[in-house]
Amino acid sequence: MRTTVLSAALLLTSVLAFHRTAHAEKVTCDPVAKKLEWHVCVIAPVEYKRGMKTETRNECKVDKVIKPTNGCDFGDLAKHIPEGAAGTVKFYALAPEGFDESVFEEQSEPGYGQACSINSTHSIEGWELMKFGDAPDKSNRERSELVLEGLKKKKKIISPLGIGFMRDPNGCTGKSAKFGILDKKTTSKFLVYAEMNFAD
Repeated sequence: MRTTVLSAALLLTSVLAFHRTAHAEKVTCDPVAKKLEWHVCVIAPVEYKRGMKTETRNECKVDKVIKPTNGCDFGDLAKHIPEGAAGTVKFYALAPEGFDESVFEEQSEPGYGQACSINSTHSIEGWELMKFGDAPDKSNRERSELVLEGLKKKKKIISPLGIGFMRDPNGCTGKSAKFGILDKKTTSKFLVYAEMNFAD
């Protein structure tokens, strides 16, 4: 009996090791991927008290840096979404000045536009990264300019690349999707690789 349990444990360890190895071999990250600083942001309404008035503004209420394996492999996107997050989830990246996204192409399965899928999306607006209370008398455009100026001092930009996902309003339970941004020349090196195992 003890031998059987030990054999089963060794078999399970081998299967898990094989799965990890197979996944690592499939995802080869482009060296450029490590230049991107990825964040997950939850856009949600925030209340501000100004004198007798209370204003509610949408902004990046939760903003966390996430570190994909080897710079590009996110694995299951769901694991990066903060627990209990209520609001619109956006994955965006900060990139060095001069970053050229035109040498990469997007691929997804199921294809772009289908429900229960992952796709590239418009990244994030600069003003969403600023607390409204830090510049309450400025417009969204002016707040965006302040954020971009601050990043420019650090020689960074907001990358136009973002990651989004589409849910079927009738539910996506049991469905999964894969998404990649690969170099156009060989289509073998990933700037981004992500999966999503949908749950209601």
